[in-house]
Amino acid sequence: MITKRLERLDALRGIAALSVVLSHGFDTLSATTDWRVGTTVFNAGYFGVSIFFLISGLVMARSATATPSRSFWVRRLFRLYPAFWVSLAAAAALYHPQVSVASLAANATMLPQLFGQPLLLVVYWTLAVELLFYMLMSGLAAHGRINLLPQITIGLLAVGLVTEHLLPYLARRPLGLTSDWLASSLALLCTGAWMGQIWHGARPPRGQYLLLGAFWALHTLAGSVSGNGAWMLTRLLAATVFLLVLRSEWQPHRLLRTLGEISYALYLVHVIVIDSVAISHPLAALCAWLALSCVAAYLVYHGVERPGMAAGRLVVARWREPERADGGPAVAEQSKRSRSR
Repeated sequence: MITKRLERLDALRGIAALSVVLSHGFDTLSATTDWRVGTTVFNAGYFGVSIFFLISGLVMARSATATPSRSFWVRRLFRLYPAFWVSLAAAAALYHPQVSVASLAANATMLPQLFGQPLLLVVYWTLAVELLFYMLMSGLAAHGRINLLPQITIGLLAVGLVTEHLLPYLARRPLGLTSDWLASSLALLCTGAWMGQIWHGARPPRGQYLLLGAFWALHTLAGSVSGNGAWMLTRLLAATVFLLVLRSEWQPHRLLRTLGEISYALYLVHVIVIDSVAISHPLAALCAWLALSCVAAYLVYHGVERPGMAAGRLVVARWREPERADGGPAVAEQSKRSRSR
C-alpha cells in the first residue's frame, strides 16, 4: 500500500514538474511573441511549486524522524547538491559569464541571500526554502518535538499574513521583502509534513484540524483582498489535488512516474533549456523546450543525481560498519568502558 502511494506521489511530482515547465514556457512566449496563454485566476508555475512543497513536506516527515540526523543530512546533501552544482555552472555560463567568485560561491550553498548575494537563477528560490525546512525538521526530530508542527505552521501563517498581505496592502504595492513568501512557503512544507504524520498513523486532536484549516482559510481570504487572489486560489487547488491523489486508488502511467523521478533535475534545467533554444513558431518552441528539458533532466538524473544518491547511501553504510562490527553503539560503548578499566 505504501509503495502504491509513493508511486502516486511520484506521478504527482511529474505533473507538478510539467506545470512549472509549461508555465515558464508560456511566460517566455508571452514576452517574445504575440502568443498569449494565461489566466488571472490560476498560476501553473506556482501550482507545481505548491505540489512540490506538499510532497516534500510529507516525505520529510518520515525521513527526518526515522533516520539519524547525520545520515539524514548526508543523504539529502548528496542528492541535492551535485545536480544543483551542474545546473548552477550552466546558469553561470549562460547568464553570468563575468560572475564573481563570491557570488558563485554563495550560490553554491543554495542560500546566497545569507551572504548578501542574489540568486543566479530565479527558480533557485524554492531550493533555499526547502533547505531551511530541512533544518527545521532535523532540529525538531533531534529534540523529539515533531509534535510542534501544527503550532509552528500557525506561527508561520501569522507571520505570512503580515509580510505577504497586510504590509503590502497598507503600502499599496509589493514591498519586495526577503520574507515576502518565505513564511507561507515554509508553512506549506510544514502542512505537508503534518499530513505525513497522519498518513503514517498519527491521530492529532480534531481541534488541530480546525485551527490549521481556519488559519489557511484566513490566509487565502487575506490574499484575495490584498491582490494575490490568483496565488491563493492556485495554492488551494494544489492542496485539493494533493489530498485527492493521496486518498485515491489512482494507478498512474509509467511515464508520469518517470517524470516524477527526474522532476528535481527537470526543475533545475528547464529554464536554461528554454533560454538556450530559440524557435520562431510558438507551438513548436513549446514542444521542443519540453522534449529537450526532459532529455537533459534524464541525463542529469542518471549521470549526476542518481550516482550522488548512491554515494550518499555508501557513506552512511560505511559509518555504520564500525558499529555493526562492535555489535552496535551500546556494545561498542560498553567495550570501551571495559578496556578503560
